[in-house]
Amino acid sequence: AEKTGQAVENLMKERGFACRWDPNTEQSIAALTCEPPSLHTQVIFISSGGLDLLKKLGPITRLVNVVVAVSNEDELAAAFDAGAFDCVEKPCKVATLVKRLERAFEF
Repeated sequence: AEKTGQAVENLMKERGFACRWDPNTEQSIAALTCEPPSLHTQVIFISSGGLDLLKKLGPITRLVNVVVAVSNEDELAAAFDAGAFDCVEKPCKVATLVKRLERAFEF
């Protein structure tokens, strides 16, 4: 996960996007959902624990495009119901993920 996170971060930066990969998901969720938020972003990618983390994000999913990695069709439907902007199937190729993230930024 760390190598993939760093690779995606580097590829997004090479494409001119300001991004940050943070392996401490709970810390990021807290920063996004505190009042006022101490972390602002346009796009979030959740690679594991997607459905639980979407629930923790709550209403912020209406303000931020969230891309979630899912394992099956049930998770896919649940992720969209919980506010996901887009989903990628695990395991996914880094190039596919980068394209999905670019699309989420441009939307």
